Amino acid sequence: MYKAVLVDDEPYDLIGMQKLVPWHTLGVELVLCTGRSTAALRYIQNHKIDLLITDIKMPIMSGIELARLSIEVQPALKTLFISGHQNFDFAKQALHLKADGYLLKPVDEREIAEKVRMILTDLEEERQPERTMPNYSLIRQDMLRRLLEGTMADDTLHKLLDTYMPVVHSGPYYAVLIEIDHLDTELDNHKKMDGVLLQFSNLLRGMAFGFGCRLSVNRGALVYAGSPDSLEETIDRIRLSVQSQSDFTLTAAYGSGVRGLNELPQSYREAAEAIESKMFAGKNRLIPPGHIKLAVHSDSPDVKKLTDELLDAVTRYRLVAVCDTIDELYNQASVHGDPAKIRRFTMLLMTRLEDFVQDNGEYSLASGAWGYTEIAAIERLETIGEIKSWLRKTAFELSETMQQKEDANKWPLLPDIEQYVQSRLSSDISLKETADAFSYSQSHFSYLFKEHAGISFSDYLVRERMKRAKELLLSPGLKIYEVAERVGYNSLTYFSRAFKTYAGMSPGDYRKRL
Repeated sequence: MYKAVLVDDEPYDLIGMQKLVPWHTLGVELVLCTGRSTAALRYIQNHKIDLLITDIKMPIMSGIELARLSIEVQPALKTLFISGHQNFDFAKQALHLKADGYLLKPVDEREIAEKVRMILTDLEEERQPERTMPNYSLIRQDMLRRLLEGTMADDTLHKLLDTYMPVVHSGPYYAVLIEIDHLDTELDNHKKMDGVLLQFSNLLRGMAFGFGCRLSVNRGALVYAGSPDSLEETIDRIRLSVQSQSDFTLTAAYGSGVRGLNELPQSYREAAEAIESKMFAGKNRLIPPGHIKLAVHSDSPDVKKLTDELLDAVTRYRLVAVCDTIDELYNQASVHGDPAKIRRFTMLLMTRLEDFVQDNGEYSLASGAWGYTEIAAIERLETIGEIKSWLRKTAFELSETMQQKEDANKWPLLPDIEQYVQSRLSSDISLKETADAFSYSQSHFSYLFKEHAGISFSDYLVRERMKRAKELLLSPGLKIYEVAERVGYNSLTYFSRAFKTYAGMSPGDYRKRL
């Protein structure tokens, strides 16, 4: 079964596609159906899938951006866009991403099924060569990776080493990892890493295997077998040499030396731990094994409480408190000394902030000043200092935009209008009269009043009359019909009905309870 993720922020469209398209017949398992593009991205970053089917125009992060970020993680991913907007710019962006399909709503299940069937046919044809064509270079890389990870039996190891990995030294051997810092978002980054490994291998000729293996889009591995006395100097010199010919910086790390190739996994684990500590040690450098040793403190602050304080500081435009709280949050997170946990912590914090933005109805902030279309930026931040700096900048922008919106929402005439109404509660005041008094059309005045007062003008007028009526009912000398007249009602029946709706009891019963 092929695995697919389905994304649409319109619930009816999402449910319709999920239920009506014959996915099982097509050989497709819908592993995730969601209305949130950020949730889809998090899933794709952690699970291998074959097909992404997504709407284009969505809050927080568009389908185009979701596809772009997903392809970075899974370059072979197939994409199908389903858009409700006949927008040429959308189509152009989809073409730029080399989308495998583009459908316009309204679309029925037969169209979707046919397009999915065509995409899967192409996918099957593309995968056939991978299963039949031998590739010497890929085999060597796979052997080296398995050697470093320790996933190969000893007898198989020595047999394949003779064929694919002629050993140039008897040891000691050192696992060396190289990582491109601040990887960009172009799809040729695999070639960049391959180029770095080739340059390292050429410059290390005679001191290592004649090739390396790519572990990820920005990380590669080599085996060094030179003199331990010149290890750091040699690796760092080559790192700087390669870096000087590139448009990026490099961080390298190595593990302790081991005598036999079968012990390389230990050196590899140490190198991996060292390069993961880049978040704490800094980038653009050579990191030796065991460089970072962090203690775990038992007196950890309450992270939830600190997160609530951060949201409160953002809401109240207290920028100093924003800085202090972010520092305290990452002081708490840093004690773990685990970059993976730091990243997960940051993603959880982002999710809290995202929910906060949505709960406050600030979708415009989420797609604008808040910058959620660049949600993958956090994955490119490589040190705690960079993460804190990015988070401070982002929180400042959100806080500032919310403050500006709050200021813009303050209608300077609202206090005057409220005073005008209070002084005329006993008369037959109306929306038209009040709008005319402040030189507005009825419709414009009605819209502005509800926007800024949070209540329609007619409901506001009834509420204020009933509040005044309650005050007047405290005076036993006033008859109920006199109270009605003083709050603008000529009909006692109409007044009694309005009062009961507002207070839950008649004016007479209300007076009896006093």
